[in-house]
Amino acid sequence: MGPWAIVLNPIHASGRRRCAELTALLADRGIPWTLHRTTPVHEGEEQAAAAVCAGAARIVVVGGDGTVRSAVRGMMAAEGEGADLPPLALVPTGTANLFARNLGVTPGPASVSRQFAAEVRRADVGIAVIRTRTGAEVREVFLAAAGLGRDAATIMGLTDRAKRVLGWPAYLVAGLRHLGDAGTRVHVRWHDGEFRGPAWSVLAGNVAGLPGLIRVFPRAAPDAGDLELLVCTPRSVRDWARIACFGLLGQDEAPAVLAYHRCAWAEIVPAAPAPIHLDGEPFPNVARLRISVLPGALSVAV
Repeated sequence: MGPWAIVLNPIHASGRRRCAELTALLADRGIPWTLHRTTPVHEGEEQAAAAVCAGAARIVVVGGDGTVRSAVRGMMAAEGEGADLPPLALVPTGTANLFARNLGVTPGPASVSRQFAAEVRRADVGIAVIRTRTGAEVREVFLAAAGLGRDAATIMGLTDRAKRVLGWPAYLVAGLRHLGDAGTRVHVRWHDGEFRGPAWSVLAGNVAGLPGLIRVFPRAAPDAGDLELLVCTPRSVRDWARIACFGLLGQDEAPAVLAYHRCAWAEIVPAAPAPIHLDGEPFPNVARLRISVLPGALSVAV
């Protein structure tokens, strides 16, 4: 069996501390390990791909959602979609840590010690094919959510300083400035339906909760085998109040301005190029977004 490979985003002091704790525990147990630091240019994809090709027994990502997404993209590129990959383990040290939190892995020292008692479960991987306004296509992965519209514009406007100072509430504070924005005209298709018209956002979720674990996708789960599609069309303060009650208070019935659909794939075409995000990473000027899911493509130690 090969060594454990640690993919570390060293930007946060907490990440460096968790990595030191992990390597000390691995040494105590006689488990060999290799360390792969990310950089602003190489954010985890190349490091994880190299670890898979070298026969790593486990890939441990110490970082946030962006580092996890990059590492998974590299793992899948190294062996191909559908290949039997080594288990992924998570030591979350980012701002939102959406994928980790929805799997029950929370930031802190406990995320290190639990590595040695973790069970392996299967998780789905979302696939996004992005067409830019120039016609170029890019294939990406996502693990928590993909979205187009004002939520993506909110994420694009966030500064690193705001995320560092406020943590995940930075997303909510920034989002308040966009509540009154007009919707983006979109054409959304999925296997048994479509929507045409203005939408504040169109989201596809692979997990139930987004920043702060606010319930956004009540029936989504990392191993559900499909995505939950949400077309959000609020037009008034009253609509937003209903949305807040649903997301924060756990009401059973979603308001009419939140239209949910289960789907294996969906295609979102804005009337004019618009921003999207994948797990909180923004992509500007997108002319078409096609999303699908690879059921159980990833083994995760949780």
